[in-house]
Amino acid sequence: PKTVARASFGVFYVPLNLNTYSGIPYGFNPGFVLNNQVLTPFDWDNGYPGQAVNIGKNPNFTRYGMVSIDPRMLELGNVQAWTAGIQREISRDLLFDVTFIQNHGYHLESGYVAANQPVLSAYTALVQAGQQYATVSKPGFTGLGWASVAPFPNVAATYGPLYYVGSPLGNTDYQSLQLTVKKRAAYGLSMLASYNLSSSHGDVDSSFEDLYYTGPLQDVYNLLQERHTISDFDETHIVKGYVLYNLPFGRGKPLLSDAGPAINALAGRWTVSGGFRYNTGTPMRIPANVYYPGINNVYSDIVPGCDFSEHYNGQVGGTYFNPACFVNPPNGEFGNAPGYLASLRNPGFASEDLGVSKALGLGGEHHLLNLYFQAFNVFNRHGFNGPNTQIGTADFAKVLPEDLNGLPGPRVGQFGARFSF
Repeated sequence: PKTVARASFGVFYVPLNLNTYSGIPYGFNPGFVLNNQVLTPFDWDNGYPGQAVNIGKNPNFTRYGMVSIDPRMLELGNVQAWTAGIQREISRDLLFDVTFIQNHGYHLESGYVAANQPVLSAYTALVQAGQQYATVSKPGFTGLGWASVAPFPNVAATYGPLYYVGSPLGNTDYQSLQLTVKKRAAYGLSMLASYNLSSSHGDVDSSFEDLYYTGPLQDVYNLLQERHTISDFDETHIVKGYVLYNLPFGRGKPLLSDAGPAINALAGRWTVSGGFRYNTGTPMRIPANVYYPGINNVYSDIVPGCDFSEHYNGQVGGTYFNPACFVNPPNGEFGNAPGYLASLRNPGFASEDLGVSKALGLGGEHHLLNLYFQAFNVFNRHGFNGPNTQIGTADFAKVLPEDLNGLPGPRVGQFGARFSF
């Protein structure tokens, strides 16, 4: 058939595992490690005199970087995915394909979606009442006010995070429209080009648990809003492809088909290839430049009606976006900007690669020497990582010298050889 329609649906369950660097999340096992040490000199020939001593378990134990295992961690996360597409044969060796893909993740486990921080409105009320650094006493706790409003105030008082493990509250959504043109090998030429228009949203981006990071979310009590934030890795537009062409010279080819051995050895079996990739940048993150003890993240405020756009001139010191659009929220309050900005993006990516290869037959078809040259980023395009996003600094929104080491890297060429027998 010239036209084929395809569709699929599947549910994929996330395996139950701690997914950590070791069997114990964050290596956190207070009270379970025996104390075994000898503090006086001894002779190894007489054996090690130390004895393991159980130091006991203290229910009031606290330290910087406490860990909490969510009792719901045995709840299976899942990803529901569906696709629908049409493939059309334009000619014998040319295909066109259009496919729509969507997947949605539910109950995904992550340390991002839970935190030992208070309801934001309670924290704001505390600051406005002048109690943020006042001494507060309540059953089981006496300490500073900012810690008193946390779910576990004694842990908050260590000035350290509470790492949650296995909280099945994460949600993600990905949608993609993919267009592909493929030319199968004919007359020495083959190629493939594709375009992807996509968006990714969610409040998690990793199932790994030992992050040593509390995540990027401001309000873990409003995950419904956070899950609609654009993902930090989102790239709206992606164009990529390759071209491969066996040059038509030498025996059995349209040109120089009757060439002698010397001419055929020189002109035949040449292949030229090229690849390319272009994509828009990832969303930018511009947090507030404030410190609220007991709070993991504070978003900035976006000035209403402000135009983000700024025509960057491509030079060091140039302004990348309008710095007047972002300000710190009033003291004790929280910003209205999302964690990542879909309409303000880091620099995109553009790169082209080129390859040339030559095959030489040595004593027959069973002995083949292949020589090749490859150049990556052949036009030596330069990129930078992004501008300064620290509100209130003199260089806010500007591209600084240290930002100029972005992708793609400098042009690289390499020669190689492979002998097959």
